[in-house]
Amino acid sequence: MDVIRETSFYATQCEYNTLKTQAENQLRFANIWLNFVRKKNSTQTSKYPITIPMWLLPGIHFLRHTCSLHFTNHIDNDLFSEFYYNMTRTINYLNNSNNNNNLNQDNRQSKTFQYSSITKHGYDNRKKKKLQLNRIEQIDRLEKRIDRTRIEEGLIGKVKSVYKTPTLSKKMDEDLAYLKIRNFHKLNLLSRGQYATTYKCTVDRDGKKEVLCYKQYKIQHNNAQAITKVLEQLMPLIHIDHANLIKYHGIALEHDHILFFMEYCSYGTIAQLLLGTLSSSSSSHTDLHRSSASHIDIRRTSVIHADSRRTSAAFINPTVDTSFMDKYIVQTSTGTILLKETLVQRYLRQLLSALSRLHEKEIIHRDIRNVNIFLKDPTKQSIKLGDINFVYDFKFMKKQPSLLDMEIIINKRESIVFYAPEIITQNETTMKSDIWSLGCTIIHMLTGRIPWNNLTTASSIYSFKVLNWIADGVRPPIPTDLSLSNECIDFLEQCFQHDPTQRLSSQELLEHPFETENLLAQRIHPQIIISGWRKATNEAIRSLECIAKNNSSNLEQFKSDLMNIARTTLSSKILQGQKDYFAKLCVEAVLKLHGKTDLQGIQIIKRLGNNMSDSYLEEGFLLEKRIGINMPKRIENARILIANTPMDTDKIKIFGSRVRVDSVAKVAELELAEKEKMKDKVDKILQHGCNVFINRQLIYDYPDQLFAEKGVMAIEHADFEGVERLAQVLGGDIVSTFDTPNKVRLGKCNLIEEIIIGEDKLIKFSGVAQGEACTVVLRGATQQILDEAERSIHDVLCVLSQTVKEPRICYGGGATEMLMATAVSQLAEKTPGKESVAIESFARALRQLPTIIADNAGYDSSELIANLRAAHTSGKSTYGLDMENGKIADMVQLGILESFHLKRQVVISAAEAAEMVLRIDNIIRAPPRPRPRDMRHH
Repeated sequence: MDVIRETSFYATQCEYNTLKTQAENQLRFANIWLNFVRKKNSTQTSKYPITIPMWLLPGIHFLRHTCSLHFTNHIDNDLFSEFYYNMTRTINYLNNSNNNNNLNQDNRQSKTFQYSSITKHGYDNRKKKKLQLNRIEQIDRLEKRIDRTRIEEGLIGKVKSVYKTPTLSKKMDEDLAYLKIRNFHKLNLLSRGQYATTYKCTVDRDGKKEVLCYKQYKIQHNNAQAITKVLEQLMPLIHIDHANLIKYHGIALEHDHILFFMEYCSYGTIAQLLLGTLSSSSSSHTDLHRSSASHIDIRRTSVIHADSRRTSAAFINPTVDTSFMDKYIVQTSTGTILLKETLVQRYLRQLLSALSRLHEKEIIHRDIRNVNIFLKDPTKQSIKLGDINFVYDFKFMKKQPSLLDMEIIINKRESIVFYAPEIITQNETTMKSDIWSLGCTIIHMLTGRIPWNNLTTASSIYSFKVLNWIADGVRPPIPTDLSLSNECIDFLEQCFQHDPTQRLSSQELLEHPFETENLLAQRIHPQIIISGWRKATNEAIRSLECIAKNNSSNLEQFKSDLMNIARTTLSSKILQGQKDYFAKLCVEAVLKLHGKTDLQGIQIIKRLGNNMSDSYLEEGFLLEKRIGINMPKRIENARILIANTPMDTDKIKIFGSRVRVDSVAKVAELELAEKEKMKDKVDKILQHGCNVFINRQLIYDYPDQLFAEKGVMAIEHADFEGVERLAQVLGGDIVSTFDTPNKVRLGKCNLIEEIIIGEDKLIKFSGVAQGEACTVVLRGATQQILDEAERSIHDVLCVLSQTVKEPRICYGGGATEMLMATAVSQLAEKTPGKESVAIESFARALRQLPTIIADNAGYDSSELIANLRAAHTSGKSTYGLDMENGKIADMVQLGILESFHLKRQVVISAAEAAEMVLRIDNIIRAPPRPRPRDMRHH
């Protein structure tokens, strides 16, 4: 009741006129509240250390509000320092009292040493480094003595089953049997953190010893739920085999601990590279797999934390020469070490690749910092991302929340500056939270100092201010004195979007200009790039062939496949509203070609009027001409002679020749001679036995009359394209002379007649000899619609004709591209050297295609592509983009298919074109050579 009355009293003080008065009054009440917390907690005990009682939660929110920038900007540092000391004293008091209670309850033989930088007398003992080092040495001796005791008792070397394994589900039992590591030899202690302790070990596998390390987490004894939760989260990590991710190998159970075995790295971290401790002269050789709470004092301040004692030494193998790194590292006049932008790009590409793989599995890293980025091979500039803090999800494993979580602010000032705003405000943590931390990590690489360094080094007072700035969406300062590229600055701005939904995903950032810079700019030789691309092309084709299916032996299924391919092709065109109707029309037209890819036998005629649904497929061939006057309008069993010859008068082919006559009678004689000559030509044509004569050129009245008298249908002025089509469809020859009729092959068809479409008359050839001719008659309201429909039909016919020739099919909707990209990415992970960079760029290019599909449909491509990658990573290789519903789906069920032949040719042609461009060293721009001036006319 006293607290409630005090709260009411100070709430009325908010009416004061100045913000300074309000802030001072609120701080005074905060001190009263902290004293009350210490007094009340002294009479209570807790099962878990540093727990928060329910009655304490409102006060936590009140203290967080007190530390906000709104109040701290209006008070003196002395007043805030008094409040800060009071709060630190309360936290240390709760820590010490609860831990002592726990030690008494558990009846432990050894007590955990409680370290605090602030003593009860109020002075800072961080200045007494000798005292701290003595305490560290005492802890080391105590740990070694415990290890020796356990070795003598046989508790180290093999994991002994000291309790019965809790009852799990059948699937969990199988997973545990698969993951469980039974024989391992425990070596030295590597680090001890807030959540876990890390040891080095050797594991016996198939008679070979492998050096690993493991993290030891404390769980509730014999807790089946805890083990089940751990297995559910660990299984995806076990199956991740990425070149830039620390490999998880298995699990073991020991008393009330669970052990995670992971890859051991003997080199350093990027944080140490920035510290300058990555030196070949170092003789220290310790592990980098610290717990998530351990950290390095990167700022080189006087603060020495208990956890940093094991990570302050160099981690490099003493036999490794690091002099090659000098050209990528800059040391300023103040001694700060920073990385050049080119090296940051190479590291960033690997980090994004690793993050993309984690996010595909819907795993959030939660602690991306340079102390968690390990140098896999410094000579090859390759790195590994470690310390994936998935255990934060489990209440039975994580450390219980402390008072206001202020312990994190006090003891982990280097960590909070990497947190995303939604983490600080305790909103939902998403995969986009890792992107904010990634941006902070880049700033650390480029500047050699953690973000907000100028503020966090001053005192913890400023740490509170930074905390509130981040929560309010203030971005970390982007350095302006390093001459960063515009692409780099834009990349950082994309990472520091306050709204998580506005941040780019890890996959989208891989396509950012800062990350997709020319491979040549990275000093990769063109031959290495070409070699990598060729390997990627072969791998993409191999994966494409693995998924391709051939249903040509089943005619009905094959026709169904053709229908689905036609629908897929029409989905992005003007005919998508009636794609089923036109797909059927195109499939019937292509099947008449009997496997041929030449589309000359399929004619497309456009006529204005009616709706698109009134279009139809006409059997036979239509010629857009009219039958002449007095000619027969219908001929059955037609024998057709196709010619390209003049049918007026034969001109004398002598240049400058003239004919002079001196009388009208001689003119008549010339005309008669021309008629006789034309009659002889017509007779020669008729000797071929044709009843239809089709000429590419004009037919004048006199020969037209002669053909009509003989009952022969004469069709004139069939253009070149029409003549070529007719010759191919009717199976005849195109002739220009008629002296050898026995060597000329006539075209044949069952019926020739004149029909009317709309307001136009056309000549229809039905029952052609080879049965491969047909005509698609398109109807529409405008000429523009007809033209677009013609292009759409032509595209479908081209795709279907190639599919009939090569009947294998693959899946559309981006499924094939994502399948190939996944296979190429896996190849890149297995390929050593710089070729892997070129191979990975090939994979990114393939992933761009489904991204474009999603963008063109108006959907959020980042979310869809992330889901699609996750589906393919989990083995759903037939999944693609369903743009009608805006989600991913099985392309087999949706019937979205594409031609295997075209898909393969696209990949090959694109790779060859890229190689040709890459082989161009330079382009010389020069004006054309001027023509010499002709002086003859001057």
